[in-house]
Amino acid sequence: MSTEENKDKVRSFYAKVFNQKNHDEALKEAKDIFSDEYVLHYRDADIDVTVNGPDGIANLVSWTRAPFSGLEASIIGEPMEVEGNRVVTRFKVSATYKEEEEEGMSERPVEVEGMSISQFSETEGKIKESWMIWETGRFYEQMDLLDPGTKLKRPLFS
Repeated sequence: MSTEENKDKVRSFYAKVFNQKNHDEALKEAKDIFSDEYVLHYRDADIDVTVNGPDGIANLVSWTRAPFSGLEASIIGEPMEVEGNRVVTRFKVSATYKEEEEEGMSERPVEVEGMSISQFSETEGKIKESWMIWETGRFYEQMDLLDPGTKLKRPLFS
């Protein structure tokens, strides 16, 4: 595949999988983008996350969307960087975090940035492996889940 086709696949991930509210539709799109042997290396995960294959991506997206409303991911800047069969992408995620508190429902806007590297299979033309890192501390601060001593008050995901 050409570098433009690889970049288009990454764009499709953000537009058609990550921004998809319907799990079945996200999975359908993920199968066109990710190899069955796909592995995500998720360095910032505060929990034990294993993501393999298109099913793993669709499940991660659904799981990530659950505590938020209006979750939207977008690519920051053009061009995305390409080196061989790898595409480097800066992204932004914005949403509203909703939480039930003693005083009622609390809503906090959240916006963080991150970076991913997507490696494409030379035979399938699909993403076979990727690495992702994002602003974990800023994310938790915006949701008021991080104590001043940088210790989580409680886990976001269970």
